Amino acid sequence: MNSKISNLCPSPVPDRAVPSGSQFKGYPSCHAHADGRRVWQALRRSPVARDLVASVGSGVRLAIRVKVFPYPDGCVATWAMLAAIVAR
Repeated sequence: MNSKISNLCPSPVPDRAVPSGSQFKGYPSCHAHADGRRVWQALRRSPVARDLVASVGSGVRLAIRVKVFPYPDGCVATWAMLAAIVAR
């Protein structure tokens, strides 16, 4: 990747985080609240998220990252990223 572009838009997953021969799978979701239980329930209802969690392979590693962005007037955007690294 062009270094100017990679500096502007860095990869969400560093190259060193995904071993050679492995596959990265991710599912981002955005929510208009900051209720962790509701975010988790929404992820559990999502067929894409369920498939990601059910990934099969040797050395499957799962992760979740959540970030809340506050806005004026009490509004929030909660982003949750569910991820899996699957060794092939």
